[in-house]
Amino acid sequence: MQNKRDLSESGDNESSDSDVLPLTRKRPRRMIIEDSSEEEGTTRQSWIWQEKKNTPIVWTYSETHGIKASVLTNLSKDPTILELFSIIFDNKLWDIIITETNRFAYQEMNDECKRRKVDDNWYPVTLDEIKAYYALCILMSQVKKSNIQQYWTTRAVIETPIFRKTMPFKRFRQISRFLHFSNNETSDRNDRLRKVRPIINLWNEKFKEIYTPSEYISIDESLMKYKGRLAYKQYNPSKRARFGLKIYKLRMCMEECNNLIALRWKDKRDVYMISTKHESIEMVEQSDKKLQKAMKPNCIVEYNK
Repeated sequence: MQNKRDLSESGDNESSDSDVLPLTRKRPRRMIIEDSSEEEGTTRQSWIWQEKKNTPIVWTYSETHGIKASVLTNLSKDPTILELFSIIFDNKLWDIIITETNRFAYQEMNDECKRRKVDDNWYPVTLDEIKAYYALCILMSQVKKSNIQQYWTTRAVIETPIFRKTMPFKRFRQISRFLHFSNNETSDRNDRLRKVRPIINLWNEKFKEIYTPSEYISIDESLMKYKGRLAYKQYNPSKRARFGLKIYKLRMCMEECNNLIALRWKDKRDVYMISTKHESIEMVEQSDKKLQKAMKPNCIVEYNK
């Protein structure tokens, strides 16, 4: 009897516990009041589609593309490469490079934290020096060597005397150390191109003065090889230079091909050819070894002879 009473009491307790539900906070509901006048207004303002011809505004191209006449008149009859180079690399550009390079060297030499790493034998760079410096940089792209010290070597096997005769190696390293194009104290910190912003602004105005683009222009993108540390450096495994800076450039459809014909033709695989002999591509009937006839371009047929 006692066991039955205990079981009945425990069953009553379990039923009473199961009847107790936890308190939950009800989520407030938003009241939406519908107005018949608003519904009528929305139905009246419904979209009504109509067929209409689009008449775009097409501006007529009236300019003559190419180098402007004002630039050509200032050139000689047979201009040299240096004259053409000086059109873009004018005195304004050299003044910016000289001023900012000397300013940056002065800032570094007066900085107590960086003074130990700066050579005390520095003296301001001049116009002739900066031109000679860039001439050596251009020459380095033509004469390939494993490291920069080999350009100033005295070994008869690999020496290039023009570098030693133009500028000492120590001076070349000094200019490379302080080469600058903008003022660090006044440049905009939010501008990622602040280091070269004065050069970009100068060249944008210069290109407008000396050249007029053609009517048909497209925007092309390319990856410029760069392995340094930059926040906007990109990685693209499909490109030849996988690490670099993504740049956008304008391309004109009018380009000279120097009497070349580029051809892509597919038989069993893609075949690429460049020819200077043929004026146009003509399909010619040709028989293979199994005497099966097929149509092939005439330049392919002549190449296989």
